[in-house]
Amino acid sequence: MNNKSSFFPATLGIFLLAAGNAEAHTLASTGTSMFAGIMHPLLGLDHLLAMIAVGLWVTKLEKQAQWTLPLVFVFVMMAGFGLACLGWNVVLVEPLLAASVLLLGLLVAGPQRLSMMLSVFLVSLFGLLHGYAHGIEVPASGSIWLYVTGFILTCAVLQATGFALGQVLGRVRGAVTLGGAAIAATGMALLSGL
Repeated sequence: MNNKSSFFPATLGIFLLAAGNAEAHTLASTGTSMFAGIMHPLLGLDHLLAMIAVGLWVTKLEKQAQWTLPLVFVFVMMAGFGLACLGWNVVLVEPLLAASVLLLGLLVAGPQRLSMMLSVFLVSLFGLLHGYAHGIEVPASGSIWLYVTGFILTCAVLQATGFALGQVLGRVRGAVTLGGAAIAATGMALLSGL
């Protein structure tokens, strides 16, 4: 492995190990059922930026990845939601969510392209974490299926928004990189605030 291709995995390991205890997420839902599901990704800065970053990132990749990675994110996010509903306990959720924002921002800002296998792995990891966070914040009342439908729709729309934004920003030299750097900086700020 050369220095450029080993930089990202090393950085990922450092940030995941450096993540501290959680306080960034409110762990509280707004409303019930569909409305809560729709609003949850919009009210958490970590969720909002992660979904937009996935959409931005895939604009830099080949066509197959532009469909595959967002779909993988959504399907694995549902699996993370299911694990939370089954009572699985994941420690350091908030720092890991903040780290996902940071790392997705670095992927958007960075010049390197990862292999499809590594890209799917990262998107799966991030989707699992974000789905788990949705699952531990299920409203006490209302339909769980409406809640799931709501947050899946919002996440898909946010990823599509990121993709559209990437298409527009891609016309201006350095704009996507700058957007990724801003997302990464926000992720770093979220991590440092924990």
